[in-house]
Amino acid sequence: MRRCERVAGQVQGADAAATTAASSAAAILALPQLSADVVAAAEHLQVDTASLEAFADALTAEAIDALSPPSPLGSELTQRPDERAALLLAQMAVNFCYFPHPGDRRWWIVDSRGEVVGEDDEANAMSASLRDAWLAQCASQGGGFASGRYLSELTDADVAAVFNPAPEAGSLPMLAERASALRELGAALAAAGGAAAFVAAACGSALRFCGLLAEHCPGFDDRRDATDAPYRVLAPLCFLKRAQLCAAALNGAGMEGYTFDDVDQLTVFSDYR
Repeated sequence: MRRCERVAGQVQGADAAATTAASSAAAILALPQLSADVVAAAEHLQVDTASLEAFADALTAEAIDALSPPSPLGSELTQRPDERAALLLAQMAVNFCYFPHPGDRRWWIVDSRGEVVGEDDEANAMSASLRDAWLAQCASQGGGFASGRYLSELTDADVAAVFNPAPEAGSLPMLAERASALRELGAALAAAGGAAAFVAAACGSALRFCGLLAEHCPGFDDRRDATDAPYRVLAPLCFLKRAQLCAAALNGAGMEGYTFDDVDQLTVFSDYR
């Protein structure tokens, strides 16, 4: 634990780290009851509990696997764990809002292998685009995203090139916001001393990890103020959707030093769709 506290101190002051972790943990643990309070106070919403329970009962492991992102390529698995973690962090940092502007075409890509990716799910195109950029960086510089330097120095034009659309596709929406999110993440990794140190500062806690992401990469800190009428709950709803998804994905990769002891405390990842 002392080593973990020293690593956390490199990311931010030890007291601040403890405060962030406690705040994040409390926010996530409170979310189910706060959400229930909001639903109960809503005037124009009803929950069909029977249908919801039937859906949950039918959600088998096979059904979940069918909806899961593609497995990592062999070229990913041969890279260092800190590099793989950094790629996953970058993918989660920009995994939001794929709806095209009215009148625009949807976005998808042709990846480095010449395969069409994302016509059915833009998130797959996003993941593939960043993976191609990461692999190219690993090959040319001996390191991809883990140090944070490459990400922190990305320009808006660089990011537009990373997410270059297929010839018949539209552009990826919110490119400037995604560029900002990647630079934000890169700066956080660099300040921590790299991806390994950033994750180590969580001391094996998914809740603490979510807090670190929210603290140092505000783009991960999604919340809704529900303290006003008609909801009148006691605290903002801190969904931390992508932060929690990131923690779960890291844990699922099963890499030593990048797993967490309390993933069972994470909530269902709310989704705008």
